[in-house]
Amino acid sequence: MQLNNNIHRIVRSVLNEELGINPIVAKATDDVINQIVSKSEDEMFIKYPNEKRHYTNKAFNFDYELANGVTVRIGTGIVDFKDYDEYTEFKANYPKEYRVLASGRASQTLGPLRIGVTVIRVGGQVIPENYEILQHEIEHAFQRIMKNGSLSKNKKKYNKYTDAMRKSADPLIRKVGRVNYLSYHYEQDAFANGLYAFLKHSDCDISNIDDIIKSSFFYKTLNEMRRAVSFWESKLGDEETEAILRENFNYGVDIVLKRAKKVVNEFVKRLGRIKTLYLQELDKKEIK
Repeated sequence: MQLNNNIHRIVRSVLNEELGINPIVAKATDDVINQIVSKSEDEMFIKYPNEKRHYTNKAFNFDYELANGVTVRIGTGIVDFKDYDEYTEFKANYPKEYRVLASGRASQTLGPLRIGVTVIRVGGQVIPENYEILQHEIEHAFQRIMKNGSLSKNKKKYNKYTDAMRKSADPLIRKVGRVNYLSYHYEQDAFANGLYAFLKHSDCDISNIDDIIKSSFFYKTLNEMRRAVSFWESKLGDEETEAILRENFNYGVDIVLKRAKKVVNEFVKRLGRIKTLYLQELDKKEIK
């Protein structure tokens, strides 16, 4: 029996890596969330909502050793909502503020790797989206460790696309930047890791897994890219669009369309892998 259990553990570990889920990253995600919640008991700072419908956030930092003796600096805070009605109202009425809260960032300049994330609790429970966001960012941190700090071989090109996506005043340029940003395999892997964490921390079973997947950031991004394919198909032959792209990127609509289609295909592949992995884990729980 012990031998069988050992074999199953080895198989699960190999399977997780084959499907793009690093057990170090998955464990770190849970550890970091638990530490944030634990530390917040000593550093209570959240007052939401107040009479101006704003939240206040006194952030705090702590260090977490991720891998190979490398420490990641976690910058964080917690926002509490009384219940899902209050949380849903906030998302609907304050979309810009919500986008700031429901985001994360992994970065490294001088000093240690840094991850910034805000934890949202509803009725005292950390929402699944936080696990999705954090595992995405921890995967990036792990990627940086494995690549000695740099995600891209061509950092100049990568920065050009991220700047186009985030900073350009031209929506067309932002769309090109977004397609290219999502075309990097390490971004696709990070999104897949986030989806796995989202499923793991949702009330998810075989009967509702598809509905749960559809509420994830991963699936919303997949749909965004499906819309991008339709958009760029509509721009084929558009001389003005072609001229703007060639001036800014030195290639045309056909290249952006090809990349958008490839992003959709890669996301669909990863979706199939993560769903397969999670269903296998559900089967193991039922067998036990």
